[in-house]
Amino acid sequence: MLITLTAAAVVSTTFAFRASRAAAGEGRARDAAERVTAFLGDMITSAGTYRTGRHVTVLEMLDAAADRVDTVLAGQPEVEAGVRYSIGRAYTQMCLWGDAIPQLKRALARNREVYGEEHPATADCLNLLGRALTVRGNAAAVSLQKQALSIRRKLHGPNHRTVAESLGDLAFALWKAVPNPQWSEAEKHYNAALAIHGALSDARPADVGRCTYGLAAMYARQDRLAESEKLFRESLDLFRRATAESGTEDAHMVHVMTHFAELLQRRGKTEEASEVLRESLDMTPEGIASSRAYDAKWRLGAIHHQAREFVHAEQRYRESLAMQCRWYTRDFPEHSTDLLQLEARLLAQSTEEGGYPYAEAFRAINELRQWGVLEYLRSIHDLGDVLQHTDPAAGEKLLHECLRLARKYVSPFGWFLADVESIRGGCLTSLGRYEDAEPLLLESFPYIATAPTLRQVRLHEALQRIVSLYEAWDKPERAQTYRAMMPST
Repeated sequence: MLITLTAAAVVSTTFAFRASRAAAGEGRARDAAERVTAFLGDMITSAGTYRTGRHVTVLEMLDAAADRVDTVLAGQPEVEAGVRYSIGRAYTQMCLWGDAIPQLKRALARNREVYGEEHPATADCLNLLGRALTVRGNAAAVSLQKQALSIRRKLHGPNHRTVAESLGDLAFALWKAVPNPQWSEAEKHYNAALAIHGALSDARPADVGRCTYGLAAMYARQDRLAESEKLFRESLDLFRRATAESGTEDAHMVHVMTHFAELLQRRGKTEEASEVLRESLDMTPEGIASSRAYDAKWRLGAIHHQAREFVHAEQRYRESLAMQCRWYTRDFPEHSTDLLQLEARLLAQSTEEGGYPYAEAFRAINELRQWGVLEYLRSIHDLGDVLQHTDPAAGEKLLHECLRLARKYVSPFGWFLADVESIRGGCLTSLGRYEDAEPLLLESFPYIATAPTLRQVRLHEALQRIVSLYEAWDKPERAQTYRAMMPST
């Protein structure tokens, strides 16, 4: 994404900032808003092609601006607060939550210092910082959103647009940021927020769309899939309407599309899910590594996987993994060299000796992020399942890594570990290592056969691996024994 696109994002943030300060009706605040605009305008001009001799990326411009704040704006706390808020908001629009949080914390401290607690600028910072912490799974978000809601109600009354925003964001924190989701309380706040939006004559489609999306995502987490699908469709319609009115796409629209596609896949609507994911990827600028882009790539790979289009599935999974390597250079710059080397190896046109570095990439990401181990293991499982058909040597190596971690984090031994062992056994069969494959396939099978929640296709696949082993090993009688156990459908 080039500088012109970034300028649009920052300018929209600046206008929002200026409107907030104008609403406060304070000369000092209005003067600060003008100086914030001047600083951001100079930031864009300084990053122009003429001065640098090349195009400047979004991140380069924002990072350079963040670095300049301490020196250029020393002794100007009002301006510093506005600039840091604008930079933080721009980071959130790019899903760079880790970069946004320190900027928003500094902005909040300056706003409290200059304007006090009960001021629109303070409430804005509390709200956006709370949203960023929610995405990062930090329970402190709940307290921040409650503070923002209280301030906004006192300043604007109970039926203001910003009150609706705070209610929706508090609801999001109550089910997303805390260890034990408060479903009923969150649903109550979402419905209250939507009621306020519905009563406003000048309600913004994007605001209503984001709140509707939050409730849709919560219903999906609760397995209320039909209700969730209805709300996802409403949310997408609202974001498309907002795009048509403004001429620019809202950053949240891609999030909606990615999670809507996941829901459609869960409901068996894979063709529509694939179309939605491709549209979301078309909306992501070339060369941008973002959480929404790598998530969409992975989900598209899952659709190919489900359709048994293994070559396409591996490609999408690999592209997603490469994007994740680049993404984590933002939070862990000290590991940038290793991560970028892994990215390059994953995107190479021809495989290196030993195959693509899947196990290395997963291990590096897991060691850095230190969260979501079960999600991480499921991802390895899915890619390993594909690799048994496209690159069994790489699949065996990757699944060995999966088993090492799964035995540490998954207890007791159950269907998941059994399925990983079975798939690894399939890889070993393809490699001609029949004696190594046999115990993995046979010992895992009873767990798969008796798992109460496992789909029948998993049982069929486990049996087929055993049959394939004995056919390849020239033991037709053993193959026939397990072939006779195949489910009829």
